[in-house]
Amino acid sequence: AIYIDKTYFEFFDVGGQKPERAKWEQVLSEHTFSAIIYFVATDEFDVDDEEKEFERTKMEISRFIFSEIINSNIIPEYVPVILFLNRDDLFQLRMEDSAGFQAFKDTFPEYKGGPTKDEGLAYIKEHFMSVVPNDHPKSNPIKTHNTCALDRESLVVVWRTVREFLLKQALTDIGLFN
Repeated sequence: AIYIDKTYFEFFDVGGQKPERAKWEQVLSEHTFSAIIYFVATDEFDVDDEEKEFERTKMEISRFIFSEIINSNIIPEYVPVILFLNRDDLFQLRMEDSAGFQAFKDTFPEYKGGPTKDEGLAYIKEHFMSVVPNDHPKSNPIKTHNTCALDRESLVVVWRTVREFLLKQALTDIGLFN
């Protein structure tokens, strides 16, 4: 748990590694959650899966798991999902490096943007959001943030934003906010 602005946030890390995934359904069904927070390592767009579970990159696996969570019936439809595009500082360094930018274009041949952090992260955001069908029967609100997990000040701002998002969601649910 962490304490920010007189509020405690409690976290359950169900992990992304294959042995941890079996816990998801159990943890999600046994606890009540205010939100699902999903982290993506944006700089690992072309890093191969170390577990060799799939012949895919870590980002492709992350997107697959995100899709699995969003499109399952495990999470109640009122629970918001917050997608953190993490390690944006390392992603920026890769995009500024000509070899890193070429690797990004090779990984995502349909990408038409330039070698900037903002354009690349916008593309990754859309890449992840594309797994949520327009006619999706669930209505989980989804919010995204670009973060650098090592920048404490950046994360405090993000947590305040998350808290505000959850408060607005709760007020909307009871009809006091539109």
